[in-house]
Amino acid sequence: MQQIIKPLATVSLHENRIDIGESVSIDLTRVVPWDLETVARPQDFRELKEKLHLGSLILMIVDNRLSVLDQNGFTHSSAMQWVKEGVLPLRHSDDAEGFRIAAQDLVGLGSGFTPSGDDLLGGFLAAYNSFSRRAWRKTICIQFDTLEKKTNWISAKLLDFMQREVLDEQMSMLIESTNAHGSDRFILALETLLPRGHTSGIDILVGVLLALGLLHDIAEGDDITATLVRRLRLTSEDSLSQVR
Repeated sequence: MQQIIKPLATVSLHENRIDIGESVSIDLTRVVPWDLETVARPQDFRELKEKLHLGSLILMIVDNRLSVLDQNGFTHSSAMQWVKEGVLPLRHSDDAEGFRIAAQDLVGLGSGFTPSGDDLLGGFLAAYNSFSRRAWRKTICIQFDTLEKKTNWISAKLLDFMQREVLDEQMSMLIESTNAHGSDRFILALETLLPRGHTSGIDILVGVLLALGLLHDIAEGDDITATLVRRLRLTSEDSLSQVR
């Protein structure tokens, strides 16, 4: 029997039922409580290993001068500090505020239309926020006012779009390819984004790989992130040992 629920009908929650309006009542006596521990882990995280392996190898062989991977570059040491204080701790704690504090020193660092630090952070947050719910983590966003004080308005706006998952075609293709079976689509999307700007493609992709590695580790109890940051030379052994 169909029941009509009028707009703005009153909803009241009782111990074993939910009442809506004057005529609808939903019995909750046989509802099974939802247990986080019984939820199956998302299949896409299990298939990330090969993609992250190949993606990091590509970033190791490209010309990375002036990017966050350039050990002689202006942003490299700050990127290492952000990985140590902002990224790696997230594996064991959903400390969004600690991440935001660490990220503030990265915003605005580097030259160009969009500084390397902004691109790195934008790539990380775009990927992390796109999949964080599947690893039972909250999304992370930095207030636009905070970004605008640290970098130029256009770069702050682009970073804000990325963290809120408002993505351009290339970024959307990369994020969507993460769910694809096999690595071909992911690598194609990575190589399509790689040439963006002078270093923007590299910096964004570093952030994306770090976020995906971190979420994989949270969901699967693995430690791919440690391998990634070693390969990309964005950490020291001391930093890794402190968060284990």
